[in-house]
Amino acid sequence: MNSRSNRSSISLALGLLLFAGCISSPGYSQSQTASHPHVFSGIRHDVSRPLRAMKSAQGASTVSEDEDDQDGDARRFAAVGPKLAEVFSDPVQQDFPGPPFRGILGVQFDGLSIGTGWVVPDTNGAIGPTQFVEWINTQYAVFDRTTGAIILGPEKGNTLWQGFGGLCESNNNGDPLAQYDKQAGRWVLTQHANAPLGKISYQCVAVSVTSDATGSYYRYAFPLPLNDFPDYPKISTWPDAYYLTVDEFLLSNLQVEGGPYVCVLDRTSMLLGLDATAQCFQLGPTYLSLLPSDWDGNTPPPVGSPNYLMSLGVDSLNLWQFHVDFSNPLNTTLTGPASIAVAPFKKPCRTGGMCVPQPGTNQLLDSIGDRLMYRLAYRNFGDHESLVANHAVTAHGGVSVRWYEIRSPGSTPVVYQQETASPNSNSRWMASIAMDQLGDIGLGFSESSSSTYPSIAITGRKANDPLDTMESEALITAGAGSETGSYRWGDYTSMLIDPLDDCTFWFTGEYLPATGNHNWMTHIVSFSFPSCTRATDNLASQPGRR
Repeated sequence: MNSRSNRSSISLALGLLLFAGCISSPGYSQSQTASHPHVFSGIRHDVSRPLRAMKSAQGASTVSEDEDDQDGDARRFAAVGPKLAEVFSDPVQQDFPGPPFRGILGVQFDGLSIGTGWVVPDTNGAIGPTQFVEWINTQYAVFDRTTGAIILGPEKGNTLWQGFGGLCESNNNGDPLAQYDKQAGRWVLTQHANAPLGKISYQCVAVSVTSDATGSYYRYAFPLPLNDFPDYPKISTWPDAYYLTVDEFLLSNLQVEGGPYVCVLDRTSMLLGLDATAQCFQLGPTYLSLLPSDWDGNTPPPVGSPNYLMSLGVDSLNLWQFHVDFSNPLNTTLTGPASIAVAPFKKPCRTGGMCVPQPGTNQLLDSIGDRLMYRLAYRNFGDHESLVANHAVTAHGGVSVRWYEIRSPGSTPVVYQQETASPNSNSRWMASIAMDQLGDIGLGFSESSSSTYPSIAITGRKANDPLDTMESEALITAGAGSETGSYRWGDYTSMLIDPLDDCTFWFTGEYLPATGNHNWMTHIVSFSFPSCTRATDNLASQPGRR
């Protein structure tokens, strides 16, 4: 099972060509199909000891935030100046409170805290049948999903790779994601391991052997492009594979974008701990931060359906189709982007940078308004397929969340509904969105103003609510302080659907318990709409519900 001996670092198995780029087009039928992918095996893989047996491994080196995400600051905001007044009339802005929020709060508890001194938490988590796994930039922990009690951790992220060797074991570079592969009943955990100029960086991916997050993992190291700095990786589950996107920057000049690196990983082999290949395309710097679609629910996509990838355009969304053939990579294609026109919007702070106010300080916070926010949630309702996505926009002179439901992604994508949630002048950003099995939507985000400390709030809508609207907000955790040490405020949050009932939403966000320098906390909250229960499970595939 163990193949940790040094094999060829990158086996370009079929001598396939590097993808040169894609051009925008109005639909898939006219869009350009990418040339063949790079195909290679992970340079090593093994099966770990149980994670609970590795929890004392605290000595591995850690790469500091100054070497990782602070570099991201320079890349993203080198030209950003002070806040500029924004005047823009958003045509789909909901500038009034909706009807009372009908979501019922469930379990909630504080998650991990600043701990190691990193600037941002990159807050995300995954929900399983008995456990909740949270992974922030440097640490992970396993919680009891019912009580919120910590079962394991907090531990350094690279503890997961103890005994694996190489950069995955020695580096703790963060940008992590925790996923639960609901169909297989496995945990999927990943972070990158950065290398200096002239060396290869890796995406470190671990898939649990069982549904116990504290047990053993099949571990893999997949090489990334030479002399590039990997940033902002996102991973998703799909019936045929795991899909991975990574932003690449030139390691010799971190302000120069190399473009997204888009990969598909052999899920079937990884679930068995076997040799696994990756097939990857390099897109050009025209595009930033693609999100792979993540399958929710009990009804799979139609047989043979590609995975969908999406990025933010100019008054548009860019949508790709990624079809993989592991037996014959010559048949693997990345097609797109199809350009989906949406209601006009304006990026916050003119560039998507920092303009979120806080009480008692002139320090403005980062809106991350230049990209779509994690996740791109997919669901098959039987009579239609839907994707939901969100990003930050200018509204009310500040920052608010624009969200979308896109239908028919496999044929002619259409905007079924869209809205900018801005019932008052408070700023809302760092959001995540998902749908339950009935088509109800949950949306969680950070909220702040010059008189409101950065807090955690949620909203949502029932499937039979008027289109393009959200219900009123529910304050989950009131912040008690402002961030004074940096403009950084996370990089992403996560809204998930419970695999047990396909109804309960789980949101992970951050707040400050007191004014200070990088002293954030994280918080996990669950909620559901009362009409969505286990008894409605069979409705997920019935036509004519909406």
